[in-house]
Amino acid sequence: MLRPHGVRNKWLLGVLAGVGGLLGAWHLWDSEAYGVLPPCLLMVSLMTLPIFGIFVLLYGTDALRWNRMVSGKDLLARWRVDRDQWYRFCHLNNALNAQGDRPYCRLPTTGQPRPDGVEVFVGKTSVMVDGNFYHLPRVVVKIEGLWWHEGPPAFIEFHCVTEDDSGPSAWTLRIPAAAGEERKALEAIEYYRKDRPIKTVEKRGVR
Repeated sequence: MLRPHGVRNKWLLGVLAGVGGLLGAWHLWDSEAYGVLPPCLLMVSLMTLPIFGIFVLLYGTDALRWNRMVSGKDLLARWRVDRDQWYRFCHLNNALNAQGDRPYCRLPTTGQPRPDGVEVFVGKTSVMVDGNFYHLPRVVVKIEGLWWHEGPPAFIEFHCVTEDDSGPSAWTLRIPAAAGEERKALEAIEYYRKDRPIKTVEKRGVR
């Protein structure tokens, strides 16, 4: 997911539209000229407002996580992967996805060139790679496995399971490490190892 603020604002527009529908229904309610329009506005607004409001809260929470991580409050590590390192990581990531023996990695930009490199943030409850933000809350997302691959190119690999109404969904998140910044990556792994009940930690080498 890209920066959550934009997604939150889109749902917020829906909330404002719902409020406008309620005000419009109230204003037109006693006017016979509009027929069934006021009751329809009222019904649609009452049905959609709770849904829009829930998504505003969800993405608003993500926006707060993003703000805290980028400002350094919940930041564990930050580095910039150069162009060549990013290219090698993308090639390896695509090859691992093609093998099909592990959950697919959710990084939508891994086929795109980055002449200036890619910035990586690793936070306590969120990570961001090349502007793509992923939150890792304790309740919804469980980290089943956490590996450090020495490479080259070196990267962190999260094996995650998301629990929702449709059941568990497994996915992988790979975080490229910058050359010379491996110590920061290992310190982040150590934080997650102590902070969460993870089944497998720091298995080295690409399987």
